[in-house]
Amino acid sequence: MATIKWGVYLRQPDWSVEQLQTFVEKAEALDYYGIYTNDHLTGFDKQREGKEPYLEAWTFITAVLMWSKKLRGGHTVLCQSFRNPALLAKMTATLDVLSNGRFELFLGAGWKEDEYLAYGFPFPTPGERLKQLEEYVTIIRNLLDPKIDTWDFEGKFWTLKNSRNFPKPITQPFPIHLGGKGPRFVKLAAKIADGFNTGGYFHKSIEVFQRFDNEVTKLGLKPSDKIKSFFGGIRIFKREEDMQEYAKELRKNDERFADQTVEELVKTQPWGTPEILAEKIRTFIDATNVHFLIFAYRSNYGDPLEVFKDEVLPLI
Repeated sequence: MATIKWGVYLRQPDWSVEQLQTFVEKAEALDYYGIYTNDHLTGFDKQREGKEPYLEAWTFITAVLMWSKKLRGGHTVLCQSFRNPALLAKMTATLDVLSNGRFELFLGAGWKEDEYLAYGFPFPTPGERLKQLEEYVTIIRNLLDPKIDTWDFEGKFWTLKNSRNFPKPITQPFPIHLGGKGPRFVKLAAKIADGFNTGGYFHKSIEVFQRFDNEVTKLGLKPSDKIKSFFGGIRIFKREEDMQEYAKELRKNDERFADQTVEELVKTQPWGTPEILAEKIRTFIDATNVHFLIFAYRSNYGDPLEVFKDEVLPLI
């Protein structure tokens, strides 16, 4: 099996700055690849009406990269609608320089309508957002290119005159990853992205990666030349009985899982004892040929970062 990089998802609204910094330091000490967070402006806790203290994603990852010395950092994924593309190119180059080449750019088309409305952003149709994203990537790619000095651009959504972006990123060529899963998004990512990220559950994401590979092949390109990454949550249990009890509680308390049996949940969800989880991850990697995985680590015993590193990873 090829060398796989292991990333950490971090989004804990109620943690103090000291707790966040301690987590980053631990991830670095355990030699994880990078830390990533989502790009949302409001929270998801329905009981709190989404009022939990949600840190702005770009500022947060900037802090992560400054706290650490070797971790990479990025987002799963940046919403294209929240930032002007030329300005984001400037921000990207700046953060890459300040972090000595450790920033990774992941972009998405956006989806959370209530968030758009709450912050005054227009919410176009899915098709329109994909057209915007294609133009968005063109602008960023050119402004990060060291061969381009000044540049004029006239598109449907943005017009740039005598645009220039200095300094350029340390990382060259600078890869642009797109993250999503819909058929039209996958087709666009195959066409214009250097990397593709999708997430959710293993069994469903395998199908998405297969569609992506097929779209890349249709273009006469090699899927192996694209950087593929996965984002999702895993849960580690000490015993199989603990996993089954958790599945029972989940069916009872979460309507999203009520129509699945305990056996189905245990089989399909990214959970398990270290042995079971390692086997699920191995099977997923073999089926998708991903380059790195970003996990939200949860453990029903012990520190999840340590348990995964010490008990799961040696079995993969």
